[in-house]
Amino acid sequence: MTVRKYARRGKPRWVIEIPYRHRLTGKRVRFRKDADVQTSASAHAEEHRLIAELEQHGSIRTVKDKRSEATSAPVAKDMTFKQAYEHFMETKAVTRLKFTTRRSYETSARVYLLPRWRSQKLTDLGYADFERLDADLKKTGLKPTSRANIINAGRSVLRCCVDSGLLRDMPRLPRLPKGGEAVVHPPSAEDVGAILRGAATHVRIALVLCTDAGLRAGEVRGLEWQDVDLQARVLTVRQTIYHGHKDTPKSGHERQVPLTSRLYELLSEAAKRPHRLTDPVAPNVKGKVWGEPSLLHALHGVLTKLGMAKVRVHDLRHHFVTEAFKAGGGAPTVRDLAGHKHMHVTARYAHSDDEAKRAVIAALDKRRVS
Repeated sequence: MTVRKYARRGKPRWVIEIPYRHRLTGKRVRFRKDADVQTSASAHAEEHRLIAELEQHGSIRTVKDKRSEATSAPVAKDMTFKQAYEHFMETKAVTRLKFTTRRSYETSARVYLLPRWRSQKLTDLGYADFERLDADLKKTGLKPTSRANIINAGRSVLRCCVDSGLLRDMPRLPRLPKGGEAVVHPPSAEDVGAILRGAATHVRIALVLCTDAGLRAGEVRGLEWQDVDLQARVLTVRQTIYHGHKDTPKSGHERQVPLTSRLYELLSEAAKRPHRLTDPVAPNVKGKVWGEPSLLHALHGVLTKLGMAKVRVHDLRHHFVTEAFKAGGGAPTVRDLAGHKHMHVTARYAHSDDEAKRAVIAALDKRRVS
């Protein structure tokens, strides 16, 4: 934030410059204007007023913004949170959110937000309301990540109304709760081998897609034969299926994964059976796409039979990512194989090998001088 004196056409001018990041768009903005009153004291006083506006609203309105605001749709002063939520679900939730995220927001609203704020005026919601919400959620024992997801649903409703002109400004809100990253404990290669040997053929194909190609459960359900190129020994992850709804993968992008020998042999054998290009590669015993809990139940059935501790289907994907790092894969390559959107997610697995940690500590012990 700076107030500078410039010479323009031979005359001195006091100019205010304030660089910042727009709270709603995330874009960097360089606000610059001549001071309304051309004295040092007035220019600095105006700068302080603009900074206060920035802190309150997350942006500084220009003359153009104010003119546009004067001719825009009026603020819906009597709109309730329920009406705002319905507007959000009918507009931005449809155009901007993945189906899985919409389902999560619907649950958050139905269970936590609407019972609390259904009839409350949108213009009355502010910092204290969200602060009390987080405190009450914490009392129920919810983890920071779960609390953040619920609170973010409420924040998204407000943002949508600001973007639609139904709410003049985004209120100042508390920061989202943050929790530490959980330590990843994927099944060992020995455990995975035992699980695959104990699984029926139709279950084994689905599980190997997780352990050897890193597919998520929804991506296993969405994989079709047209996505598999046995000649090139590669598969393409194009879609996920969640509660019967087809969508793009979690990252929003397609990805290709080369086939391991184990996966290639399984798919080559399965491809000998009659099938259409649009048939699922790893169907259930009836030849249909797995239901939401069905694959997990099938995995737990194998574990129970083997007397092994319960793990999730997603833990088999964790195994793939961890083994990829052990095999010498660099983080960018592993990220592309796993379909992670952000590198920091991939990095969680780079340090999850207990054997590697113990080897480092043993090496440190040897270097110590007794």
